[in-house]
Amino acid sequence: MNIENDGACLVFDGDIEEMQKITPEVEVDGVKVDVTPSALNRVEDLEKFRCDISIDQIAHNLGFKVTVFDGRKIYHGSKQGLKLFFIAKSLSGIEKILMFSFGEFQPRRFICIFEGVLEA
Repeated sequence: MNIENDGACLVFDGDIEEMQKITPEVEVDGVKVDVTPSALNRVEDLEKFRCDISIDQIAHNLGFKVTVFDGRKIYHGSKQGLKLFFIAKSLSGIEKILMFSFGEFQPRRFICIFEGVLEA
């Protein structure tokens, strides 16, 4: 499993209401991809989307912490308070999975970071 990661890229940092008014985007292979809170999928749902992908392996490859609380795994993002999310997108006929850290970093301050691309 190969994750293309040219370094984390800050997509958004601010109030969630502001993020809902704009459309942050990232560029992958020359294609702009909208990154809105509603477009982000919980990483736990990735195995429903593609059963051959190990979320634990993705977290390990990105160097992110995985903890267990009340019997459920929590996939942490690159900063405290952020969780791991994904967007599946077909780019140039190739299914790619874009990985993000997203969440409330401080009270009312939300951060979204583009972490890398997994070629599916």
